[in-house]
Amino acid sequence: MNTEATLRKSLVFLALGLMVATSWLAGCNSSSVTPDLTRSYEISSALVQDPNRDSTYVVVDFLRRDTLLPTAQIIFDGMPLIYRDRALVPHQFPVDSVFWLGLDSAERFAGGSFYLTLQDNTDYRDSLVVAVVDTSSIQTLAPSNHLVRANDVVSLTWRPAANAETYILAAVKADEAYTGTGFSDYAATGLTAGTIPADAFLLPGSSDPDTGLYNVYVYAVNGSPDSLLSHQILPVPLPGQLPANIERSDLIGRTGSITVTGMDTVRVVQIP
Repeated sequence: MNTEATLRKSLVFLALGLMVATSWLAGCNSSSVTPDLTRSYEISSALVQDPNRDSTYVVVDFLRRDTLLPTAQIIFDGMPLIYRDRALVPHQFPVDSVFWLGLDSAERFAGGSFYLTLQDNTDYRDSLVVAVVDTSSIQTLAPSNHLVRANDVVSLTWRPAANAETYILAAVKADEAYTGTGFSDYAATGLTAGTIPADAFLLPGSSDPDTGLYNVYVYAVNGSPDSLLSHQILPVPLPGQLPANIERSDLIGRTGSITVTGMDTVRVVQIP
């Protein structure tokens, strides 16, 4: 018997066996489509319904490895969003460009759930379900005479809205709404009542009232709408950014919806 030939054959069979075993083990821990663990795509988005402007805006920032995707297709409830350069979008955004949809209705999607579809040519396609908050309204406001003096607070109650997970109270001088200024803060979880503190109506760094007419609002929120993209399509910016709520094998980010109540007003006056 040729001992050397037999040894060579044994080594070949052993190597083939190891290759098969390794391939089989890898197959046990993989899906039919290998996930991109680098999470190549990132989305930031916000849907805002605002009866004060009789409008709904859907705004999306969609990136692949931090690169803009002007040829991507973004579709919400069957309607394509248009990719717009910052200079062409009717509101200023702190990102270079956005996908944009604007409708002359504040109730087109209220209370429903809709697909947001993302497609990057033939390389990628996925859909997210966006729950849209229903309409709401302010029910009571105190002080009942709508006059606010130094150290006065404004207390509100509002009608609960379907799909709302949290609420935000907001106040801003009437002529400064939608300019990225004003007061906003989250209401206590699970409540449909809250208070706007006296500080919201004072001159910055002072105990003196900042006199004039103020608009007050309540926002009903679902998910994690992007605070930057919604910054100037809301009467007052969000008080902060909620945590990201999308984490998939190849997509991370945040999406959510906001419904603004019809505004009420108070007048801040000097103490007699």
